[in-house]
Amino acid sequence: MADSKMMNEEASEFGLSERDDDESSSTRVDVDKMLEAPSMAFAAPSDALSLSALAQQTTEILTDASFAPAVYATHPDFTKLTPLTGSAPLPEDLEAAKTWLRDCPVAAKEWVIFEGRLRPDVAMAAIHELLATIVLTDGFKVSDADATMARGTQLFTNVVVEPTTSTLQMSANALFPAKTEHVFTCLGVSESKLRVLRMYVGVSGGAPTLSTASDPALHARADALFNRLRAALVEVGYALAMLSTPAFCDADDTSDDLIALDPDYVANVRRAFDTEMKASLRELALPLEEYAHTEELAVAHVLSLLEPLFTKYSLPKPRRESATASTSRRQLDLADTSPDAEEAKEASLISTLSRGEQVARLVHDLWESMATRNRLGIQAKLAEKQAQVTHRATLAKELAATAIASVVQSATAQDAHSLQTALGSSEYGDGVVLFEGACMVGKIPSKLLITYERIVCKCGMFMFASTKDLPFETILKVEKPVVLGLSVISLALVSGDVVKLTLPSDVDRVYELLAQVWRMHQEPPAAPSTAS
Repeated sequence: MADSKMMNEEASEFGLSERDDDESSSTRVDVDKMLEAPSMAFAAPSDALSLSALAQQTTEILTDASFAPAVYATHPDFTKLTPLTGSAPLPEDLEAAKTWLRDCPVAAKEWVIFEGRLRPDVAMAAIHELLATIVLTDGFKVSDADATMARGTQLFTNVVVEPTTSTLQMSANALFPAKTEHVFTCLGVSESKLRVLRMYVGVSGGAPTLSTASDPALHARADALFNRLRAALVEVGYALAMLSTPAFCDADDTSDDLIALDPDYVANVRRAFDTEMKASLRELALPLEEYAHTEELAVAHVLSLLEPLFTKYSLPKPRRESATASTSRRQLDLADTSPDAEEAKEASLISTLSRGEQVARLVHDLWESMATRNRLGIQAKLAEKQAQVTHRATLAKELAATAIASVVQSATAQDAHSLQTALGSSEYGDGVVLFEGACMVGKIPSKLLITYERIVCKCGMFMFASTKDLPFETILKVEKPVVLGLSVISLALVSGDVVKLTLPSDVDRVYELLAQVWRMHQEPPAAPSTAS
């Protein structure tokens, strides 16, 4: 199934399908694979640090306070997404990072964007506290809008006092809002479901300029702030690569600290998977919805064509049953459930791993449970949607058949609008005329009459008149091809002939009427009984 294939591909991307089948290998999670997943690549192979070198570098940073700050620039967990020069290639994550600005209450002329990958087991409050300490000591203040913003986001502002050299410049500055620096941060998960901290540095207000180039001063200010934040995050061990350092890979670690994922990270992952599931459901449900809409539109054409007959002869209009009312709609419980025995077994297996491997195992298990939850949810919702669409289409067809039967079985319509009255002859029966109008049969002007039993085309006038009788039992197929830009109605007959009808108007409605009556003849039990 397409859903299963999609979920398997996602699981493979997250490294969830990398485990061996034997029990001994399934009890361990390779932290290196977690950091080397394709969706988590941090640099080109030519300039990326190996994992062992990265672990050694992080250990040296944590043990040597005099370590050169410039080495942080090579740390692959931290990236500048907006280059200063326009010719530099843009990272793939840039567009995804820009979408997070929808939660920012301010607009800036230009945003300089940075991204850092952090450990999923560190509390959000601890990360925010460290972040606020770095930004506040740089002259910023917490914005008044920070209290009303979404969880995981922070906004800091700093009003820049620009020096004035003349009274004219002072007067010009008074005409525009004060120049304000903004630092907007958002802690969430990337498309690869890793925890990321994105920092946006921008400027608003001030005198307008015509230049569209990047502001070097803004980039320099943002780089300095990000370098301080990056150094602090690495020094306290919040970077994702910390999980692969010797301090976290010691299986004999006797620390009693509880190892668990941050609840905010778990909530962010759940929301990310829910968003993907909704997008998949929309994509899969769209063809089904289009099919139901096509069927309902066809019935609407039939009803609108028969509307004058219902009004003229005061016939009761058929009522349509609500498809949503007839279809049971159940709320899916997609909560993660697992037996207590499985949880106990998992806990005993995890306890034998190193701290870094335990965190990696928890992350992989979270991804796997969310992927399974999505797969089951999509399957259940899709089955429910298919049942609902089938029910809607069935109701629509039944409504059209009931409307046609109501007209055909009406004694009033039979007496006043019969085929015998229209033709002045009983040679072709006496059924109720459902539609009467002008048409072209091939290249011959004709009068088209449609009853439940047959299609009659009266061609010519006086002594040159002729009649083409097409009983529905002799029709194999009713189609609506486009010929020279015009929609025509094509009737394929049992004899092998094809009759093409060209109408000046109402082509769609007449076609749907013919198609519906033809389908009713293919189902004898559903056909109404009429007097002939």
